[in-house]
Amino acid sequence: MPFGLSSAPLTWTKVMRPVVQHLREQDFRIMAYVDDFGGAPPAAAGLSERRAQAVAAYRIVELLFDELGLMMHLLKSVRDGPTQVRLLGHLVDNRVGRFLLPADRAYKLVGQALALSRHAMGYRRWVNFAALRRACGTAVSTTRSVPTDRYHLRSLSTALRYRHPSSGDVSLGRHATKDLLWWTELQGHAATGRSIWLGAASMLLDTDASGPGWGTVLDQHAEAWGYHGIDRNGLHINCLELGEVTRALHSFEHLNPGGSVIRLRTDSMVALGVMRAGSSRSPALMTETRDLHELFSDMKVELRVDHVSSVLNDWAYRPARENDFTDWTLGSASFSRLDAIYGPHSVDLFASSIKTKCERFYSGWIFPGAVGVKSLRHNWHGENARANPSFHLVVAVITHILTVNATATLIAPEWRAQPWWRRAVHGCTEWHRLPAEDWVFTHGSASGPGIWPFWRTVVFRFAQIPLCATTPSAGGTC
Repeated sequence: MPFGLSSAPLTWTKVMRPVVQHLREQDFRIMAYVDDFGGAPPAAAGLSERRAQAVAAYRIVELLFDELGLMMHLLKSVRDGPTQVRLLGHLVDNRVGRFLLPADRAYKLVGQALALSRHAMGYRRWVNFAALRRACGTAVSTTRSVPTDRYHLRSLSTALRYRHPSSGDVSLGRHATKDLLWWTELQGHAATGRSIWLGAASMLLDTDASGPGWGTVLDQHAEAWGYHGIDRNGLHINCLELGEVTRALHSFEHLNPGGSVIRLRTDSMVALGVMRAGSSRSPALMTETRDLHELFSDMKVELRVDHVSSVLNDWAYRPARENDFTDWTLGSASFSRLDAIYGPHSVDLFASSIKTKCERFYSGWIFPGAVGVKSLRHNWHGENARANPSFHLVVAVITHILTVNATATLIAPEWRAQPWWRRAVHGCTEWHRLPAEDWVFTHGSASGPGIWPFWRTVVFRFAQIPLCATTPSAGGTC
């Protein structure tokens, strides 16, 4: 039920505010911008209005405006309750439940993008400043019907800041060139539109991040967490919070069917704003946004982002701030020497993507990229495994290796007084100490070298075909 006034001073936005408030108090659903109004008549919750209700509601608005001395624009007014109307440059289609971009507006934008793209190809990615600014100004008005318009405008808007000192033209970078190509194919993208009514969320993700790590909880039940790693050391907390969303989605990627709606809750207002806008002026935050956008586009899911107070975000708060002091991993140089002797190792049984030494790994909790969780629950047949467990798990690992007759290289401390020591020595094919002068371990969750352990370390080799029949044991008898 769109309708318009006969004149449009800018001050009328404020003048008409009490009118809009009055109609909303009468349960009208009103969308107002200066002199253009779109409204749906009152209807029962969860039900759409009938044509008769739309006609009656139009008459109520008409009488109200007449009493106020306002005249409604007859050519812009629709009173018979259609299922598709044009409002503020968009098509509101009740049949498909989406805001759609009209064909003429899409055609205009595609024409501008094609002209810029052809010019950029002929002039080494240089384009006219005024032409690019006009295209960006037109494109930014498509937000209501093109969900990712701001995401694909950020690099083009950034390019406008840097003009050639003499010609005044601007040069398009790699991302800007890619986004300009996206706008040339707008008619295909705009056909999807933005939903008028949000569908019910099928999953709930609570996320949080801190300096050392991140944590997420699916449906307040399944946890996934980890540490940021050296490559993300020193990043601002806003970048960590936004990047944590990408890791959260990666962690539960196998549980998300295409087309599902995920409700995501975060206590970071900055991350919330960036995800809702799909864009940021910060280059660092935009880098994180691109990673996130590519992921949920590949997963074909829709994110619905909400804010949750830090006090109430305890589901994800604890995993993000836990520090596992048993998380030690073998140094890269030491592992390379062992891999040359016993490798190549096919799987890392106790690791994460940060500290794994193999392409495939098991993690102790849900973690992006892991082939499984809790390796002790799996059969290791057919694997040449590497095991660098937390020391309290050594006895369980030895028992599992001997039970399933697995091939594995176990790194453990030289603790001869432990009950498992004799069983490991007698069950392995060979064992030897790692060099004392070598800095053997680095803390898996630390961003730097950390504190080196004081214990000596040994390597136990378990193989289905005994090696000691042809190769003498280096440190003891099998």
